[in-house]
Amino acid sequence: MILLDTHAILWLDAGIELSADARERIEQERSAGGILVSTVSAWEIGTLVRKGRIRLDLEASAWMQRFLASAGLRCLPLSLDAALGASNLPEPLHNDRPTGC
Repeated sequence: MILLDTHAILWLDAGIELSADARERIEQERSAGGILVSTVSAWEIGTLVRKGRIRLDLEASAWMQRFLASAGLRCLPLSLDAALGASNLPEPLHNDRPTGC
């Protein structure tokens, strides 16, 4: 089982080339139904769209639903503890700019 980070989600959707090891592992896990996507990545993608750092061909919620509909992807729910912990992160959170998106 693997958890994709936000960059990997965006790169996979955009068809950006991943390393051979990463591609092989993702395909192994996809066939076993073991690819997880965090709800935090959905939040981060929505935030990137809102800040104008990325553009999607659909509204962020519809885009994420389409991505999750790909075979073998499951959304990992956000726990209460994780949500409360995230509310205490310092601002600004970070200035990540996904490359290739």
